[in-house]
Amino acid sequence: MENCSTAATSLIAANTVRVCGDRFGTALRAVVLTGSLARGEGTWVRQGEGWRLLGDADLFLVFHSGAPMPPEGTRATEEAIERALAKDDVVAHVSLAPVYPEFLARMPRHIATYELRACGRVVWGDAEVLSLVPKFSAAELSREDAWRMLANRIIEQLEAAATDEGVLSARSQYATAKLFLDMATSYLVFTGLYQPAYGQRARVLQQAARDHRADAPFPLAPFAEILRAATAFKLEATPMPYAPERLWADAARYAAALWAWQLVRLTGGSPSSGTHELMKQWMRQMPWKARLRGWASAARRGGLNAKLCLRWLRLVPKGSPRYLTYAAATELFFQDPDPVNWPILAASLPLPGTPAVEPHNWQAMAKNIAFNYHQLLESTTA
Repeated sequence: MENCSTAATSLIAANTVRVCGDRFGTALRAVVLTGSLARGEGTWVRQGEGWRLLGDADLFLVFHSGAPMPPEGTRATEEAIERALAKDDVVAHVSLAPVYPEFLARMPRHIATYELRACGRVVWGDAEVLSLVPKFSAAELSREDAWRMLANRIIEQLEAAATDEGVLSARSQYATAKLFLDMATSYLVFTGLYQPAYGQRARVLQQAARDHRADAPFPLAPFAEILRAATAFKLEATPMPYAPERLWADAARYAAALWAWQLVRLTGGSPSSGTHELMKQWMRQMPWKARLRGWASAARRGGLNAKLCLRWLRLVPKGSPRYLTYAAATELFFQDPDPVNWPILAASLPLPGTPAVEPHNWQAMAKNIAFNYHQLLESTTA
C-alpha cells in the first residue's frame, strides 16, 4: 500500500505540473501539494486494475504577483489532470487552488496554514515559496477555526448519508471516519495538544485517555479506540470494525458533546445550556463587521435577486450565512428530542435550495444544507 500511495501521489504531482505548465506557462511560480497526500496519509483503495483515492488531491498553484489567474476557474484544468491519471488506472479528484504569494503571506493562524507550513511539498518551482507562510506554534491555533472544521465535517457527513444507500454507502462510511478523525483534531486544538498528522493525533489522544484528562467533553478511552480504527482506515484502508449504523450513532453522540463543550469555551456560556441556545449566543456575539462580510461574500457567490434580498433581510440580524448553515446542520445531525419543524429549519438557511429539493424530510434537508455549504461557504473563510 505504501509503494502504491507513493507512486500514485507522484503521478498526481507529475501530471499536475505538466498540465498546469502547458496551460499557465511562466505565470506559475510554484505548484504545492498539501493536505493528506502531502503528509503521506492519503487513503487508496483498489479499483479494477488500478487505484482510487478517497478524498481529494489538494494542490496550490502559486502564480507570480500580478500574473493573470485562470479566468474561468480551474475545473477544466482539474478534469484534464484527472483524465491523464485515468490512463494510468489512477482515479482521483484533483482540487486546485490558484493563489498569489501575498495570499500565502497573509494566511491566518488556522489548521490548514499550520499543516501547509509543516507538511506542504513544493512539487515544482520555487522551493522556498512555503517560507512565505506565517510560522506559529500549535498553541496559537485558532479555536474558532477548529470548531468550524468540526462543523464542515458534520455537513459532509450529512451530504454523504443523503443518498439512497444512506449510512450504508461507502461514501458515508468514509465521511464518518473523517468526522472521527477531525473531532480528534478539533478537540486537540482546544486542549493545546494538536499534532499535524493523523497518526500523531491518534497517539496523543490515546495518551490523554491513559492520563484520564479532565478537560474533555466525554470519556476519552472509548473515543480513542474508535479513533484508532478510523486512523487505520484512513492510512491503511483497513475496514472499520463497527456496524455503519452504530458508527453513525456514536459519531452523532460524540459530535454533539464536543460541539456543546467547545461553544461553552468560545462563548463563556453555561455548560447547562443546550446546543441550540449556545449556538444562538455564539451568533449574537459575532461582530457585525464579520457578519456583514459573510453576507457580502454570499452575495458575490450566490447571486442576489429581489426575492432573495427579502429573505436575507430577515436573516441578517440572526447571524452570518456560515453560522446559520452550521446551526441547521447540527440541529439535523444531533436529532434533539423535539421533532424537526422542516419549514422553519429550511427558512433559516440563506438559500432555499434547488427547486427539485423539497425540504420536508431528513434526506432533502441534508441536501439543502449541503447546497448552501457548496454555494456560499466552500473555499472561503467569510
